[in-house]
Order: sequence, then C-alpha cells, then structure tokens
Amino acid sequence: MRGSIPASSSTRTSYLRRAILAGLVALSLAAVVHDGRAMESTAPLAVARDTHSAALLPDGRVLIAGGNDSMGTNVHTLASAEIYDPASRNYTAAAPMNVSRSGHLSAVLADGRILVAGGRSTDTGGWDIASAEIYDPATNTWTATGALLETRRLGEAVTLLDGHVLMIGGDPGLNSSEIYDPASGSFGASAALLTPRGRPAIARLADGRVLMVGGFDAATGSYLSSAEVYDPSTGNWSYTGSLLAARAYATATLLADGKVLVAGGNTTSSFPAAAELYDPVSGTFSATGALNVPRQGHVATRLAGGDVLISGGDTSSWQVDDSSEIYVAASGTWYRAGRLNGVRTSHTQTLLGNGDVLVAAGWPGPTANSETVDIDCAVATNSVTPASQSFPSSGGSNAFALSVPANCSWSVNRVPPWMTIDANAHGTGNATVSYTVAPMTTGGSRNAWLLIAGKEYVVSQIGTCNPNYSAYLSPASRSFTTGGGSGTISVSHDAACSWSVAGVPAWITITSGASGQGNGTVSYGVAANTGPARSATLTIGNSSVVVSQAGAVTCDPGAVASLTPTSQNLTSAGGSSSISVTHGAACSWSVSGAPAWITINSGASGTGNGTVLYTAAVNTGAARSATMTVAGKSFVVNQAAPAGAACDPVNLVAGVTAGGSLASGDCTQGARGSSYYTDRYSFTATAGQKISLQLSSSAFDTFIYLRNASGTVLASNDDGGGGTNSRIPASSGYYTLTTAGTYTAEVTSYSSGKTGAYTLLRTDY
Repeated sequence: MRGSIPASSSTRTSYLRRAILAGLVALSLAAVVHDGRAMESTAPLAVARDTHSAALLPDGRVLIAGGNDSMGTNVHTLASAEIYDPASRNYTAAAPMNVSRSGHLSAVLADGRILVAGGRSTDTGGWDIASAEIYDPATNTWTATGALLETRRLGEAVTLLDGHVLMIGGDPGLNSSEIYDPASGSFGASAALLTPRGRPAIARLADGRVLMVGGFDAATGSYLSSAEVYDPSTGNWSYTGSLLAARAYATATLLADGKVLVAGGNTTSSFPAAAELYDPVSGTFSATGALNVPRQGHVATRLAGGDVLISGGDTSSWQVDDSSEIYVAASGTWYRAGRLNGVRTSHTQTLLGNGDVLVAAGWPGPTANSETVDIDCAVATNSVTPASQSFPSSGGSNAFALSVPANCSWSVNRVPPWMTIDANAHGTGNATVSYTVAPMTTGGSRNAWLLIAGKEYVVSQIGTCNPNYSAYLSPASRSFTTGGGSGTISVSHDAACSWSVAGVPAWITITSGASGQGNGTVSYGVAANTGPARSATLTIGNSSVVVSQAGAVTCDPGAVASLTPTSQNLTSAGGSSSISVTHGAACSWSVSGAPAWITINSGASGTGNGTVLYTAAVNTGAARSATMTVAGKSFVVNQAAPAGAACDPVNLVAGVTAGGSLASGDCTQGARGSSYYTDRYSFTATAGQKISLQLSSSAFDTFIYLRNASGTVLASNDDGGGGTNSRIPASSGYYTLTTAGTYTAEVTSYSSGKTGAYTLLRTDY
C-alpha cells in the first residue's frame, strides 16, 4: 500500500472494508482461497541476520538491531544496526550497539527510545549476557544502562502502561521476571512465574496486565497448557484458564475487542492447527478458526484494521515455510494472504504507518532479504499465464502475462543464476515479463519456481544426456508360468536421457511405455507357452531385464546330449573354437571343468540345442590337456607345446645379471606376437614371494612380460617408468606372486624385428 486509497477506486476494495463485510455476511471466508500477492521486495539489508530485533521508531522508520550473521559452528553475533525508511524502501546504517547480541529482549520505551537487553554474544565467547543499552533515534546513539539481574536469552520484554518494562523468562525455561525502570535506568526483581516455561506466548492485555500461555517445561520436556497473568498493581503472577491444546513456540496477539488470539506452536511432533481465543473477563480459552498451514516459530502482527497477519515459521514437516495468512477477527476465520519472497523463520514483522507490514531477514541463511506486505492487495486474485514453461538443453526465451490489480505492486523473485529477466522484473498492475534461459550442458534437469504476485511460475529445463548413463530397472528379472501373464518394469533414468525397449521376442508384447525419457514404466504381456522353457533379455537404457517362462514340454529323463566335435587339438598359439550341443528340447545343460587357460566366451549354459564358444590362451610351456564337462559329456582339449628349441626357457637366478641378445633366429611365439623376437627365462617361486625384473639395453627399446605356469600374462612393461629400459613392476617396488610354481619372463622389444644385446636382473625381496 502506497499512501491512502482513493475513495473512487474500483479496482481495490480496502482491506478494512473487507474485514467488516466478513462479519456481516454469511459467507465463510475459510472456504475461499485468497492467494493474492501482497509482497514486494525492498532493498536488502546491508548485513544478513537472523534472531535480531525490530522496533518502530517515532518517525515511522524501523530499527533492525543485532542477530546472527552465520549458522552452525561458525555462528557470530552482530553489533550492527540498520534503519528501514518506508519512503525510500531502503536501509541505511545506524550506530552499532556497544555489545554484539542475538536473541536479545527488546522494547519500545514510552519516549520512543529502544531498550535492548541480554541475549547471547560472541564478544563474550558465545555466552548469554546480562548487559543492556538504549538507542536514542534523535541522536543515533546507544547508551549503556543498568544490567539485568540475570542473563536472559529468547525471553520476552513487555512495556507496561506506566512505562516500566517487564522482562520475562528466557531459554531454557527461566521462571524469574524483573522490571526495568527508565527513570533510574536499573532493573529490579519481580515475582517469579508460577511455572517455569520455555518459549511461551506472551501478550499485554488491554487493562495493562500481561498474559503468558503454554511453553514447555525444560526439566521434564513436557509441553504446557497452563496460563498465568501478571498484575502490575500487585507485582504477582496468578493462574488463569488453560489452553485447549498444550503448545510452545506459538504467538499471542491482542485483538481490538480485548481478547487474545493464540495461534500455531508445536508439542514435539504435533502441530496444532486449531487457534484459540483468551477472554480476560472470564479467564477462559475457546476455539476459533484453524490455520490453513499448521506452523511454529512464526511471527504475528495485529493490522491497522484489527485483523492478524502471520507469516513463515516451520510447518509440521519441519520445513521452513514461505506462506502467510490473515485471521479475520470479525468472523474468526483465516484466509491465505500470499507467499513471502523466500522461506523464513527467526525473522521480524513490523506494522508501518501506511498499513503495510515490513518482513525482514531471518533464517535459513541468514538472509538479508526484506519485503513489505500490502494488506489491501492481499485479498486480490492474481494470475500468471501460462503457469509453466519447458525448455530444451539449448535454452531459449519466453514471456508470461501477469494480471494484477492496477494499484498492487509486485516483483519477480527466486530467479536462479541460469535465468535472466529481460524486461519487467518488477512493476505495478498488469504486465508482460520476458526472460531468457541459458543452455544446459550437463545431464539431469533443473527447475525454477519463480514467485510473482503470489503465484508460482514454473520454468523447467532438461539437460544433455551422458551416453554412459544407465537406467536402473526394477525388477531386474521376472518369471512366468506356462500360462503367461503381464508385468511392469520401473525405469529410473536421468531426466535428460531418452530410452526404448529392445530385444523383445515374438512371445512378449509391450502394451505401454515402449519408449520414454527419464523415469517411466514399461508394461508388457507374456503369451502362453506350448513349447520348452524360454527366456528373453529386454534392454532398456543400457540396462537389461530377464523375462523367463516355464515350458509346457519337460525334459525326457532318458534324453542324452551329444557333442560335435567330442575333442579338439590346438596349436601352442591357442585361439577360439566351438562345441555344438544337441539335446532334448526342454533339457537344460551347462559347462564345467574349464581350466584357467580356457575362457568360455558364450554358451556356458543353455536349454535344448546350443553352441559353446571358447578361447584357449597361448601355450609357452609343455604340451597340456584339459577335460571339460559339457551337457554331461566329456570334451577333451589338447594343446601342443611351442615348436623349436629357440622358445625353450633358461634358468634365471635371483641376484645374478643374465646377459643375452635378441637375434633373428630367436623364438617368435611370445606374448608380443610373431613379428617380435623373444628370449624366455624361467624360475620357480613360492606363494607370496616378492620379486622385481629389470631389463636394460642400449641396442633397442625393451619390453618385458611375466607369465604364470598356465601361460597367462600377469604383468608387462615397456619403459620402467621412463626411457627405453623395462621393469616389473614399473619404476620401483616389487611384484607379489600369489601361487607357487614356475614363472616365465619374456624378453622382447617395443618395436618389431629389433635385435641386440641386453641384461636381465631378477631381485627377490
């Protein structure tokens, strides 16, 4: 609200008039959702802070003082102060306090000066403090005054009708109170509370007494429903009626009719939505309308029209909230009053002279964010068209149309770094806001929930899929009876990655979800099976799901498999070969007994007819033979030894440098290949033995291999960590032999056909 509302305005009905009408008509405002925009960002505070204080100065400005400027283990309290000017909507620096403090007690004195007392200060090592000081807006100075009788933090300060200030309680549940006398500048003891309580709700009644309700008992951890009243004429506390629901972290707000509205709070895990009214005449509590959003740790302010605005706090899911709502005193109902420009708790609200409410700083953050709530605009119904927009990874530009009453201001909030508002980041009334989305070069997706005039405008963007990403599929396998059936596959994938179902046989039908992007669901049907058991591997997003089905035909107990061929003779060079399996249609089989020098590439198991593909490694030693069992039948693989004496190894003694020379007549069946000359050296070792092999030559660039008794290459090296010499292991250290047996070192060259002298040294550790 900027100034007064013209009497002839047809675009805005005054908030006060709406509040009065609410009590005159039989319309339940609780059933009407008012989600108008009343919030407009101001200039930010110079310093982010939470758990600070805010006080209205006599000239209509607002003093923000102290608080924390960080969180967690690095928390630091502030001495700085700032003043908000409603005319310029800016903050300017005020004189700093003499002592930094947060969670302090604050009160406006009768002469307009501001008293702050207690709190916690990192100036004193993070301890609670008792010091107090007074801000004089006329001179912009802070002056120390008498200290509290005891340290207090997160307590309450209430200015009494006679100008004295009542200081009450404090964490973790002080039961004492004291009185500040502005004339003497000192604190004096007052009566103790009847019940120690932490985080109660407090309000000064119209007759000058002070009401305190609820809270928790720090000693027992129990939440309280009791209430008590302080009478300044006697200086004593006395019990009054009890709350209908125990609660702490609630708010208590004096209404124009003298009753007190108690709203929100929690009881460990329960957040009461129901609000209550305290009647000081009868001393009893009664139910009133329930909050739209149950919350605790929020802030409440009585408005110029007599109703109550609450905002922020923590919701029942323990999430900091950005919503606000207004309690209509005439009807006892609540309606939504738009959303703050950011979630916040531990913030402050201050009613300004023009009827607006200043909402400043808070947590999480802390934040320097500040905004005003225009109460007249809070009842407006705004719209943003369209409500959402999606962009590809390349980004782009778009705009949305904003429909807002002519006198209501708004601003675009929650803009992420990857978006730019090109035109109309703030304004009044209807407008078109244009923006640009930057390209997204990573995978996944990102979303922005812009908040404009109380409405969310969702902008989403999908990035570029990394081809190495694989989907997560659930379940990974599924079995069906011969009768068939249906199933589903849950696909979890990067939002930027598209996928489709591949490898679908004729007996499986994809009924939905044959393709998609990101997360999705594939539905399929399996036909009845009249033949042998069968299975299929469906591939989706670089992952697979196995679907198997029992067969209607069973294996004949008398069926015997046959192999073609029944044996295989291989040269020392090894290589790949196959075995053809012929078996009963429903009879399953498998391969077993393969030695370490034979690798089964495919067909390790099957049903009915099938093929086994295998590879034999190069043989560098004596002739060898292995018998594998395939489908219950024996299959013999024979492999010849290397041909020629040139490939025979010589003994390599530890610690003795062996000299040799590669020549054109040397072995050409080494691991390096037939284009390379190779000399072989052998030695016997025990399990766990540690060795190194050092090969050196000035005639050629060396290359060394280490094989086990089966001919498997265990290690190789071509440069020993640099240069033309070679070493196993590279550079330094030793290689541990895991099994006992005979090992072979192959000396060869990096380039083909090289010859020349060399030395080889084996070292044991």
